[in-house]
Formats: sequence, C-alpha cells, structure tokens
Amino acid sequence: MAKSKAQLVTSIGEKLVAHYGRPNKFITWWCEPRGLKGSWLTAPWCAMFASYLYSSAGLAKEAGQFAYCPSWVNWLKARKRWGSTPRVGALVFYSWKANGVADHVGIVTAVGSKTIKSLEGNTTKGGAKNWVAVQTRKRDKTILGYGYVDNPVKERLYTVRKGDSLAKIAALYDTTWQKLYAANKAAVGSKPSLIKPGLVLRIP
Repeated sequence: MAKSKAQLVTSIGEKLVAHYGRPNKFITWWCEPRGLKGSWLTAPWCAMFASYLYSSAGLAKEAGQFAYCPSWVNWLKARKRWGSTPRVGALVFYSWKANGVADHVGIVTAVGSKTIKSLEGNTTKGGAKNWVAVQTRKRDKTILGYGYVDNPVKERLYTVRKGDSLAKIAALYDTTWQKLYAANKAAVGSKPSLIKPGLVLRIP
C-alpha cells in the first residue's frame, strides 16, 4: 500500500535526526522570512520543526504553520482536524501538566497499544537538549490530542442499541464516557446511566 503524504513526512524527518544548537536550520527557516530576531532565535522550536517538515512535504496548507503549540491546536480544532486517535503522520500534542494547554508537539511515526513513537524537535536525548529524535511516549493523559493532515475528521454518530451504556460506547471510540456524556448532555439528560435505544449520539 502506498504511503500517504502525511506518512511521508516521517520519512523526511527521520533523515534529520541529530543534535542541533540554537539558532538552527528550523528556527532560521521560520524566523528569516518573518523578520524575527532576538529571543526568537533561541526560542523553543518543536512547532517550527514540525512546520518545517510538513512544508517540505508540500502539506503547509493542510497542516498549518505555527511556532506556538496552543495556536496550532486551536487552528486544527476549528477545521475539524482534531481527535483522540493516533495515526502515523499525524501531529501529536503534549500537555506535560495535563492541564489542557499544549506544551510540545511531535509527529506520530508508529502506534502501539499503550505507546506511540513520536518524531520531535527540541527534545532531549541521553540527557542532552536540542535534539531531533524519535521518542517513545505513553498513551496517557499527557497526550492532549492529535492533529490530522490527510483528511478532516468527519462527524461520527452512533445509534444506541439495547444493552448499550456510555462506557461501552466510549470504549469503541477510544474516548471516555465522561467526554461522550459532555458532548451529548442535552440529548441524554441528567442521568447518564439511562440511555434509550434509538438515541443518536455524537462521538467527540
């Protein structure tokens, strides 16, 4: 099966695995056309690196171009390119304090049942900072979500059947019953344990 354009991004990025200083080629690529100087030249560069890769693959329009992770997350959400399921070639955003704020970004290169591999700029390897490296990360609450480049996320709907529960349905879609309930509270009502067959739920 041929690789998608987003998956090809990982092939480009893996050739750049190395230790870099500040400023580096990714910071310069971002700053020079925008006339940015001073503290920009030593700024955190994970988003600049990811933007560089997608631009190099001809996916700047689909992926967006950002140096600030929270702005990138908002852009992706507004375009329905945001979700909770990892895909190779997708952006992955981390919130180290699990507080809903994106602190770091990488690109998914492999997906396991409990971990992902993420190609990241401005990361640490062997105790040294400023690496481009592939990291193995747990699929836990520090992962804020994923940005999809190949296709926007289509709205997902589920029709409740006899014997269903919010927890059972949530497990099918790699989410939690709390998130599922929050997305459908108006339809479900005040008692999340009581969902009737035939009810159509929106999957967040």
